[in-house]
Amino acid sequence: PAYVINAVYSTFPKIFPVKKADYEYLKRNRHLDDFSISRDYFSYPGKNVDVPGKVMFEIGKELASFAASQDRKVNENDAKIFDWIRDSLADVPGFYEENGKVVFMHSSGIGMLVRDVPGNAVGIQIRSVEKPKKDVKRYIWLTSSFASGQKGCRRGSGSGTPGGVIYAKTAGANQLCVTEGRFKAEAIASTGNTAVYVSGVNTWSCITDYIDALMKDRPSKSIYMMFDSDMLGNTAVHDQLKAFSEELEKSGYNPVVTLWKKSHGKGIDDIMDSVGSMYFGKYLRYMKFQAFEHIYCQTLKNVPGPKDDSKEEKKKYVRKLQEAEEAALGLA
Repeated sequence: PAYVINAVYSTFPKIFPVKKADYEYLKRNRHLDDFSISRDYFSYPGKNVDVPGKVMFEIGKELASFAASQDRKVNENDAKIFDWIRDSLADVPGFYEENGKVVFMHSSGIGMLVRDVPGNAVGIQIRSVEKPKKDVKRYIWLTSSFASGQKGCRRGSGSGTPGGVIYAKTAGANQLCVTEGRFKAEAIASTGNTAVYVSGVNTWSCITDYIDALMKDRPSKSIYMMFDSDMLGNTAVHDQLKAFSEELEKSGYNPVVTLWKKSHGKGIDDIMDSVGSMYFGKYLRYMKFQAFEHIYCQTLKNVPGPKDDSKEEKKKYVRKLQEAEEAALGLA
């Protein structure tokens, strides 16, 4: 249940606070504030740590603290909630049963709580601290869907690919922006705008409900699409942007494509780092989706495709398309 997932995941930053090296990375490389780090980030526990035990101990403490805040003792209802969470723990993504005992998925890195519109934790992504080997992903989801296929294991659950919301952290225009990736969303939120993010451009359908909820009371129907600058040379990413934008238009929204030259940085966080968070705005160009789409498609027709299926030819095509689109769109 969603209540159990939120209750369990919310304990992680408390019982596994970020280690010094991880803290320095989040501060120096990602420019995060202390409140965000303490609320949403943790250092993944070691293999020999009794994670289920520590989680349930923390939940017991929180129930007792809540009772004390109401000037009462822990009652039968509190005990029922505790038992419900304990009995459901093996069904929370990341946990499962092995030989009758609840255990936790082994991994390493920096854990990040993914939160929905009300602020509930709906998932956990893990970022590998070390540079991943070939064909190994830098980011993975906390999951235990693998448990059903292992001897002596049962229960467990898949994580899915939930999107997340990071609200504006400073005063600003507070526009609603959409991007791919947690740290890009953090960068957007630091400029005084609210960010909804996906883990991959092809998973945009998981955030349409978030967008509806966040746009409900907004006077503006504009949604700023802030995907990586190299999408101009990547037709597969463009196709996802198109499908997403058309779906937003059907719902009555005005998708605005945010563009910048690739040489200034791949992601929105990269351009903020390269030219400065105070000045990056002058390098951006905003275009309503339909205007962008017209120019993009006209330019695409005029760029010859790769001569063959070799990697070299495909790379040349991507580079030429990127350069042609940047020129046609007037990016400086």
